[in-house]
Amino acid sequence: GEPVAPGQIAVLCRTNDGCKAVLKALNQLNIPAVRLKGQNVWSSDEAKSFLELLYAIARPFSRNHIYAVMLGTWGALKRELLMPWQENKVPLPYAAQLCRRLANRAEVGNESELAYEQVLETFQNLQELWHTLGFSSCCQAALQVFDLPVRLLQEEQGEQKLANLKQIIELTQQKLSEQRLSPEELLTWLQQSIVESKKDREGKEGSEARKASDNPAVQVMTIHGSKGLEFPIVFVPEMHHKAGGGSQGPIEAHDKEGRLQAGIAPPKEEKNPYFTELQNQYKQEQLEEHRRLTYVALTRTIHGCRILYDGSQGNNCDYFLPEKAALPDSLLDKQPSDWKQKLTDLAWQGEAPPPLQAPPPRPVLKRKNLISSFSAFAPSTQAPGLQILPQIYEHESEADNDPPEMLLSDAQETEEIADIFAFPAGERTGNCWHEIFEQLSFDADEEQIKNQVQASLQDYGFAGGKYGAERLCAVSDMVQNTLNYPLPALANAGVFSLNKLESRKCIKEWEFFFTAKPELNSEALKEAIRKDETHRGFIEDLATRSWNRTLIEGAMTGYIDLWFEHQGRYYILDWKSNRIQGKPQNFAVNELHGEMSRQRYWLQYLFYTVALNRFLQENLRDYSYEKNFGGVYYLFLRGLDQEGQRGVYACRPAPSLVQELSELLIN
Repeated sequence: GEPVAPGQIAVLCRTNDGCKAVLKALNQLNIPAVRLKGQNVWSSDEAKSFLELLYAIARPFSRNHIYAVMLGTWGALKRELLMPWQENKVPLPYAAQLCRRLANRAEVGNESELAYEQVLETFQNLQELWHTLGFSSCCQAALQVFDLPVRLLQEEQGEQKLANLKQIIELTQQKLSEQRLSPEELLTWLQQSIVESKKDREGKEGSEARKASDNPAVQVMTIHGSKGLEFPIVFVPEMHHKAGGGSQGPIEAHDKEGRLQAGIAPPKEEKNPYFTELQNQYKQEQLEEHRRLTYVALTRTIHGCRILYDGSQGNNCDYFLPEKAALPDSLLDKQPSDWKQKLTDLAWQGEAPPPLQAPPPRPVLKRKNLISSFSAFAPSTQAPGLQILPQIYEHESEADNDPPEMLLSDAQETEEIADIFAFPAGERTGNCWHEIFEQLSFDADEEQIKNQVQASLQDYGFAGGKYGAERLCAVSDMVQNTLNYPLPALANAGVFSLNKLESRKCIKEWEFFFTAKPELNSEALKEAIRKDETHRGFIEDLATRSWNRTLIEGAMTGYIDLWFEHQGRYYILDWKSNRIQGKPQNFAVNELHGEMSRQRYWLQYLFYTVALNRFLQENLRDYSYEKNFGGVYYLFLRGLDQEGQRGVYACRPAPSLVQELSELLIN
């Protein structure tokens, strides 16, 4: 007497395409349905889209791979939006719409000048995640960038698509745990898995597509995949497909000796005895296969089986009994004259359940024993609508916070292309210039500088092209000028330049860790910094902005571009590629104070000072901050000018401030 529940029903189809059609139809009626058994997850559309995404992440400078993602299902961009990119001309409306799609936001704002460079940097960020924190972190970031969980759930069979994607990522992670594959090796393995799935449609153990959820749902599968299973009620919608159909095209059948033969139908006016015989054998084999599938389908039910017929073969029931001679007459005589009406009376219309909705967000749990950084703890410097890659990992980027530039066409390039201000801004530039100074010896001659600059420009896609030579010259001059620049004196020390330093006394790209105190709130830091006269102004600049964050329990980490020892004093130095609107006057000392405030660099170097000071205390016997710490230099590389004394921000935090911050930060 109880109504039939969706989970008690199975729909058995002859083909995978039939299963897809049934799933689509049930989804349109809001009837929960799930595909069971018989599908290799690598043959799914999600596997192909996932491979396209990884190609773009592994090769972020390949426009073709980025196009493939952005034009695909996950990118959801129209082709006409991408056409201007091919000429390096990106009008603002295209750029804004592109970035709105990427960030999944309704509006970005007319003030943004975001374009292909921003998209490129997004994929570069994902690539950096892959190389630094691993494949798992990269996948987590990609899911958020493209908002895949929410978007997939909004599509037809969204739960199953999301389940497929999760299974694909899990299988990929399993492969990486078994073998340490490089990104290119992993891409090859994924490609092979997808190709092999065409031969193994049902999937080997582990690659068989999983059920999206345990909720009761109509179970859809192929007849072949249902062997050995039983269901309370079975529907078979495709048995009216003609057995042995399509025999006019290329066919395969076995000859009398059991050998597989192939043939193609000759023109109608020609007669070919060989093909006629092969065609008859093909029809017979197809009929036998049809009978086997029919038997399997009819014997899967416990309570009842319904064969669905669409009327395409007319009202004659002979189609379902193609060879009456194979059946007793007594059985044929039992065919009811009103069979069509009886089938119509069996039609069942279920009550559709409520539409499925995405589950509410999970509550945010308190995190412990994690790694945090300055960038995760500092006040935000970016408008929420302009943040393309969310901060979903706590690893400090090498990029400066200068907004990315629009790509310039040939007509838009400045005439003074040799000017370092004409060099594009953004994260890629920052990483490129960091690499130059990391790899270069500070006493390098002009030829050595040029060779290193050329190599780094090539690595980051800035070499070659119409302006390759001018860029090489501009950056080489910038590096030479930086190494010769007289750094201002701090704490009664003398003036010196980087080319006078000993290589053995320089530590580049130094990563630090220290155990942080739990539940440290930014309010305590603000109170300590406000008491220091030099840094009080930075705190006052935050008066209209919210900075109320709690440092999680765990480790604080960061990367210092360079620290070195000179004449018994230890210094911190950070390279900055900020363009600051491309005006030399903006690099004057008083103007740089504003840039340090806007980008929160002052908090960054205070963290760095605390970390290095603690390291030196623990490793040098006679070290003291008052006697041995020289100070901090922030070199804004575009604006360094010896004559105008521009481009350097120098500071030596007060010993009392460093001591108080150390007590607040370090556990």
